Amino acid sequence: MLKHISLCFVSLCFAGCATIAQPAQTSSKEASEKLFQQHAQQAIAKHDYRLLALSSRRLVIAGLEQHDSEQLKTLCGVRFITKSKDVLKTTEDKQTRSKLYEYAAGYNNLLLEACLKVTSTSKASIE
Repeated sequence: MLKHISLCFVSLCFAGCATIAQPAQTSSKEASEKLFQQHAQQAIAKHDYRLLALSSRRLVIAGLEQHDSEQLKTLCGVRFITKSKDVLKTTEDKQTRSKLYEYAAGYNNLLLEACLKVTSTSKASIE
């Protein structure tokens, strides 16, 4: 599924870069938003609450930097985006990382909400 997410995201990136007009960029952003929402719903349906992280020198869970990453890792789990790089050498690398970050941040916000609901329910049923 991660390969599918990466391929879809990369194809959206190239499709969005092909046009310059503002409405096209907006529709590309909307398409990207629909894509991460769809992927998040699929993950929730499979009870896979792992959050997306980017390769880095430290654990970076996109969009959730204000939370304790180790606690999130323990609570929900983490999986790394395979196309993310630790070292960014070119402008293209930086743009790709930015788009991957946007996608992962939106995805993670949806998954965190579901993860917290499930873990609070399971903790209540255990106690």
